[in-house]
Amino acid sequence: MGEALAVYEIILDGQDHPIDYRFLAVNPAFTLMTGLQASQVLGRTMRQISSAGEAEEVERYGRIALRGGSERFESWSVGLARWLDVNAFAAGPLRFATILVDITERKKTEDALKADEARLQGLVRLLQHPVCSEQALFDAALAEAMSMTSSECGCIFRYDEDLREFALHARSGKARAECGVLDERTLYRLEGTGFWGEAVRQRRAIVENDFTLPSPNKKNLPGGHAGLVRFLSVPVFLSEKIVGVVGVANKAEPYDKADARQLELLITPVFSQVERIRAMGLVSENESRFRAMTTAMDDIVFTMDTSGILTGVYGSWPERFGLVGESCIGKTLSEVFGPDVTEAHEAASARVLGGAGATYEWTASGFGEREPCVMQTSLSPIRVDGKVSEIVAVGRDVTAHVKRERRFERLVNEKLALIREVQHRVKNNLQMIISLMELQATFGSDGWNLARIKLMQSRIYSIASVHDLLGGSGSFDTISLLESLRNLVSFIQAHDDGSYDIDVSGDERLFLTVDVAVPVSLIVHELLVNCIGHARKENGLLSVNISAVTEDGSVCEIRVVDDGDQLEAGSGPVSKGGMGSMLIKGLAEQIKGSVAVDRIKGYEVVLRFPVSGAGRPKYPSDPSELEFVEFANDQGIA
Repeated sequence: MGEALAVYEIILDGQDHPIDYRFLAVNPAFTLMTGLQASQVLGRTMRQISSAGEAEEVERYGRIALRGGSERFESWSVGLARWLDVNAFAAGPLRFATILVDITERKKTEDALKADEARLQGLVRLLQHPVCSEQALFDAALAEAMSMTSSECGCIFRYDEDLREFALHARSGKARAECGVLDERTLYRLEGTGFWGEAVRQRRAIVENDFTLPSPNKKNLPGGHAGLVRFLSVPVFLSEKIVGVVGVANKAEPYDKADARQLELLITPVFSQVERIRAMGLVSENESRFRAMTTAMDDIVFTMDTSGILTGVYGSWPERFGLVGESCIGKTLSEVFGPDVTEAHEAASARVLGGAGATYEWTASGFGEREPCVMQTSLSPIRVDGKVSEIVAVGRDVTAHVKRERRFERLVNEKLALIREVQHRVKNNLQMIISLMELQATFGSDGWNLARIKLMQSRIYSIASVHDLLGGSGSFDTISLLESLRNLVSFIQAHDDGSYDIDVSGDERLFLTVDVAVPVSLIVHELLVNCIGHARKENGLLSVNISAVTEDGSVCEIRVVDDGDQLEAGSGPVSKGGMGSMLIKGLAEQIKGSVAVDRIKGYEVVLRFPVSGAGRPKYPSDPSELEFVEFANDQGIA
């Protein structure tokens, strides 16, 4: 569009004062700019064409026409709704001309630049604001927003997108005075909000420039709100989530997209700054809590980077070593504590850099008058984006604990040595009794007494063998059942010249405490001696099988089976009236066990008992008190 040229004649009143002007000529560019044809304007006055003419404009043009000269100025044309660059100059007696250039786009650009500059200046003021609280920053931001948009009132809400809740954080004095709806202490649900919640629901800026007209955005408008003429609300986004809403109202001119853009660009950094303030507050709070905790602890707490340089020292422990915490930062652990820690620390650090935790012990020495102490240090990785960026260490003085452990270990070794000596002496004393009985047997005894002496010897040995195994087992409280039975069989075979074969088999994992092992050994001894003494075949041969098994580790079953001749009723170890029967009866009750007999195939006795839980032995004072019954087909004694 070119320059619009028009020539006018000034019209004066009776006192030669300009009151209007008449169009004399226009060029085609004038028609294009104004939309007015030459026939519509030529010969007519400005007041006849438009009522928008102003007295100031007529006064200016009259001065040029009467006095000559020229003026250049910029003017907003209400009728054209455009900005014009006007060059007015004299064109003869009582005449003047204007050259008009449309500068609307340039003015918009200039206004946008001015708005950007004003916003940036406001943002700088906000970010340089001596913030003492979030509230102070929000109040300052609202003041800048109202100034930038030339609004009379405004408010700022924080919004929680997960909870769908608003919290009022700032509002202008006029809004506070005129609006009786909003309360800073109240949380507002999104579904309960009216027009000021539309910015969140629609996720865009909402503009209402005439509140007298109906609008779908004005739903749920409560009574008591501020008197609104124009209103603009803008959602604030951070990481694609709405975190707040800013609203301004009652600008003299209509709000437009530029206002919404400037408001968004101004307030978004404010919310980012508030988030940083909150994060810094949490960091400061956690830092204070952490330092209070580490100060109250007696432990060594420090951090270091991946190269082993100390980056943080926490707590009061440096004082105990005559060190200053800050002086340790920037050094390696070896430089602080000396070479004693180097090897163990480097090995542990290598494991932690690989992503695992590590614990090691070392001796701290060479710190003035402080005695050497044993330190236990645990290292853990600190990860950032999945990578180990630092190492945190917690060290504890375990000197007292180590001393207690060593003292306890010494006491345990002393007690074990004592137990071993007691077991050895018990075994030796029992062996001495066996030897004395052997010596007695050599000094003439009839066959009946000699047999009884040998029987007592083997019974005593069954007890001695348990103590012998107990002293050499290393555990001092349990022995292997099968090993005990094999030793017993070896002793009996060594002291008897009979032709028989005894096989011992079973679960090698069966271990018994001494309270159970001694009674079991005596019971098996009685059963075995009975087989040898009463079940041999006519040719003198005999085969005996002893098996010990357990199904669940809680109950043990021992079977003593021979292939000899069947015993007559009333004979055998569980027959009525014998010493062997009395022993079996009392010992079985002691270990809370049961005995069952089968005479159909040779002679089989089954002993079942719990692996643990022996009681006190019960021996009848008179064998006649034993109430034995005849057994067959695995019936047991009560």
